Amino acid sequence: GTGDGTAAIYSAATAAVDEAISSLTAAGLDPTSDRLSMIEAKESLEKAKAVMQRVVHEAKAGKAPTIRPNQPTIIGFHPHGIIPYNAGLMTLTKEWMEAFPDVSNHMMTDFFTHLLPLMRDLSQWLGTREVSRVSIARALGARECCTLVPGGQKEIFSSRSWGNKLYIYRGHKGFIRMALEYRARLVPALSMGEWELMDNIHLPIIQKPARKLLGFPAPFVPMGRFFLPIPKAPPHGVTVVLGKPIDCIPSTADGSVTREDVELFTKRYFDALASMFERHKARCGYPHMELIMLDKGERIPDE
Repeated sequence: GTGDGTAAIYSAATAAVDEAISSLTAAGLDPTSDRLSMIEAKESLEKAKAVMQRVVHEAKAGKAPTIRPNQPTIIGFHPHGIIPYNAGLMTLTKEWMEAFPDVSNHMMTDFFTHLLPLMRDLSQWLGTREVSRVSIARALGARECCTLVPGGQKEIFSSRSWGNKLYIYRGHKGFIRMALEYRARLVPALSMGEWELMDNIHLPIIQKPARKLLGFPAPFVPMGRFFLPIPKAPPHGVTVVLGKPIDCIPSTADGSVTREDVELFTKRYFDALASMFERHKARCGYPHMELIMLDKGERIPDE
């Protein structure tokens, strides 16, 4: 089968790496050699060997985890809702810890969540970082995992705890480009029921210009239980579904990222998200919910 073939290929590669490590060890004993470079090369090969051994084990077992340690990964969490609580809380669940015990994940949040009382305290308790190119690059460069919410504030205006339409904004593509630049995995995460946790005071005539001027939709008054900033309990609960990982590799020989690459992987990513929604919506209690994808420039109702 395919798994056996993959295991055979990586077993052969592991043997070759073993031979290279032995040669470097012998060369390092030569007083005329560049011993520091030899040691660094040996360490890199040993890491590669560990990765290949893991792949062999996964192939023989017939399964591979969605998120692996020591592999740069971006989890895109959807939808944003009013406050995407479960983007951070999902990593604290028993299911997550059992599935990904050695994964180091960093939650990325908008800068204004680090300014507002209560929200700031919750964000810092969850160990979040301000979402920025620098923060994401630091996580991916360290071969770690980070979670971000691509819909951002654009989706706050469309989030309602009632109705049968769910709007996902796919106009933000910077995270796709970064995944390609760092050869990272993209993992779509769909939180069914996230939109039912809270609502926001609805004053678009004020909030839209405020977002342009201040960077956030003031007045921002999240309301849940008893009209307080306490999440409600959705009738069907909240179910977070992780999609199949998308390995992002640029098409160019020199590894540079083209606009065509970004567009191709953007389509793959959001097509996968739409497929996940259709396959899981009935099981999660939303058989009549409609998913609507919006591109840059398209108006979200009531924005």
